Amino acid sequence: MHGKRVLLSEGSSLTARETLTVLGRRGVQVEIVSASSAPIARFSRWCRRLHHAPAPATDPIGYLAGVDASMR
Repeated sequence: MHGKRVLLSEGSSLTARETLTVLGRRGVQVEIVSASSAPIARFSRWCRRLHHAPAPATDPIGYLAGVDASMR
């Protein structure tokens, strides 16, 4: 899986943390989009970068704009 990249749309759950670990061990570069400044997945050694975006529940358009900017 050399050169694969994944952008997780959420990093605050234990499921996101486990997904990050599995992908990271397989050589996938993982970045996270989160409204939180300190989601649990951020503290993993496999987290390459954290992108901040507005909370999707309160600002869905802003969240999608943040994800779009992160993907560029």
